[in-house]
Amino acid sequence: MEIILFFVKKNTFIGAVLLLPNNTKLAIALDKNNLKYDFYDFTNSDKNHWRKSKEVAEELREEFENEGNSFIYFGRKFESENWLKYVESNRNSRYLYHIKT
Repeated sequence: MEIILFFVKKNTFIGAVLLLPNNTKLAIALDKNNLKYDFYDFTNSDKNHWRKSKEVAEELREEFENEGNSFIYFGRKFESENWLKYVESNRNSRYLYHIKT
């Protein structure tokens, strides 16, 4: 049994079909090799994660600054905002593939 967590992020709206679980590069490779798999869609969980990540970073900003760790706040904020661009415009997907061996 093999399990692979797979992310897809599209820079444009063109090719949104590539975000579907059976059209990812991983799924295509598994199909070409006649490997059977199930997939589980974690896209909504991913969206919730990045929204919450940004929210928590903002809530803890003052504490990070007081500790002299502003870089942690800015890092989390930057990463969350970057992913949220894709999340909010439905240009990302996240799947867990369970490969049956």
